[in-house]
Amino acid sequence: MNIKEIENAIFKIWESTITDIKIDVLAHTIVMKLRLPPDCDERNCELVFEGVSAYYFFNEVKECRKRFIDYDGNRVELTSINIVEGDCEIKLNADEKWLEQYGGGATFSIEIWDHLLLVEAARVIVDGKAFDLD
Repeated sequence: MNIKEIENAIFKIWESTITDIKIDVLAHTIVMKLRLPPDCDERNCELVFEGVSAYYFFNEVKECRKRFIDYDGNRVELTSINIVEGDCEIKLNADEKWLEQYGGGATFSIEIWDHLLLVEAARVIVDGKAFDLD
């Protein structure tokens, strides 16, 4: 995995408009259709995660996570996307102990306005260019 090459590719999609998101838990994929900002030719592209083994979505922070905004018809921005370097472990702490066997990590952090999507994936495809993640 060439981290610098991936960083260069994902930096180009910062501040894109998200036109569609599809999460397919059975196919282990997340697909985002994007409209690049004007300084990047203002064209469509796709961000695809394959071999998704875990993802976690935070709807804002702390108690604000219970506030829901209707984005229907409004612009939704992929504010930033970054490679998560080092350890990022998602663990469940629950009274029902059987839930604690589930967990995961993250290879990418994606800011969508005030929201956060963490994704653990084996491969990312940015605008048609594939990167395998070791």
